[in-house]
Amino acid sequence: MLKEGKPSRLGLGCYPLGGGYGTVDENVARRTVDAALDAGWTFMDTAESYLVAEERLGEILTGRRNRVFLATKAFPSEPYTYENLRVAVESSLRRLQTDHIDLYQLHGPQDWVITFDSFPTYEEVADSLDRLRDSGKILNVGVCNLSTDIIKKIHKRIGLYSTQNLYSMIDRGAENDSLHLPVEREIIPYAHKHGMRFISFSPLSRGLLADGLDPLRTFGPEDERHYLPRYAPEFYPAYV
Repeated sequence: MLKEGKPSRLGLGCYPLGGGYGTVDENVARRTVDAALDAGWTFMDTAESYLVAEERLGEILTGRRNRVFLATKAFPSEPYTYENLRVAVESSLRRLQTDHIDLYQLHGPQDWVITFDSFPTYEEVADSLDRLRDSGKILNVGVCNLSTDIIKKIHKRIGLYSTQNLYSMIDRGAENDSLHLPVEREIIPYAHKHGMRFISFSPLSRGLLADGLDPLRTFGPEDERHYLPRYAPEFYPAYV
């Protein structure tokens, strides 16, 4: 259940504010957030791993934090123990200059980028998130980039507010293979059946579904798209 605030159906993904798609100066970052608020977007989604996005967003929202349903994420650079999650929450609160996070999400599975010798079960992770929710520092719990099996384990334990996954007209997760999460085949139906919100990230496929694209455009090394095969010179024109 949503305990406080109301998110808009359209939200601002704040990875670019931190420079993920190239350098963004302070004025552009502020104008971007202002435009989102002016358009009635109350939902803003960031993460501790989005470079300096949390710090920037916290500064930009000074004096108007109450206008926003604020979401952030814990990155699995360490196992999701209670102590690691508690420190991650406290650090995000400090960077965001707030006393609570409306939606706190696991950014991915515990073995997403690092193989640990041991880590908590997801039932134990759920209990840790529940303790943090009881503290009032986080109001709702969500997950990102998790398989249906893990989503079920956490949701059955504490009840999830949302799941966030890559989803667009290009990336639908309808493929029947081991390389893609079954977003359209399993995750969305499960979320719908159990009253969880579904949040799509990169719904415009990092710009590929926007208007006015230049097939000859290239992306510099400071832009994440420089490293993604879809945006390489030999493929990008075909996608455009």
